[in-house]
Amino acid sequence: MVARVSFFGMIILTLFMGLQASTKNDDADDDDSPIYTRYVAEITSAFIKEMHKKYGLYCGASGGSMPYDVEEITVQLVAYRSATIEQARELEVKATERFVQIINAHEKIRPFLREYPFPASRARITLSFEKKGDLFFADSEVEFVCHAKNKLHYLAYDPDHPYVGKLIKEEPYEEALKIVQSNAAKNDSQKSKAI
Repeated sequence: MVARVSFFGMIILTLFMGLQASTKNDDADDDDSPIYTRYVAEITSAFIKEMHKKYGLYCGASGGSMPYDVEEITVQLVAYRSATIEQARELEVKATERFVQIINAHEKIRPFLREYPFPASRARITLSFEKKGDLFFADSEVEFVCHAKNKLHYLAYDPDHPYVGKLIKEEPYEEALKIVQSNAAKNDSQKSKAI
């Protein structure tokens, strides 16, 4: 119980910090804001538009950790549908990998990145699977996926603790990436055989 509450607390704190950073990004035109906050806003905006167009995802919050440089960029995405662990994993990995590509392709931000190339561990995507009106699917396998400490954490709806959720699976990001890449290779192979 304490572990779930602590984990949920970590998620809320991460999102709160992201909201604060997002607010600062909105004011990137101010003279006292570092130029890299404008670049982060450009990157995040392009990513969010692409995720909406390609997967129908919406942005719930964005921000990151940027006290002296760009240490981390965070985007919370909302999917108005239910998901299995496999579907959530695929969407989380595809979104994260694309976000990393967009960040690393943005030449102006490179001198401000904590690391270049910017790794997936610093491009934090969270996904929540909801009904319209901020309601979770009680029958969905996954309600929330969080990328923290280079692991994916999957939470499910818990009727006894509806605002906390229940941790149902954890896996290293690299393991999830290999699974998604392996499934994509199998699908490509099947498509080429069908032709």
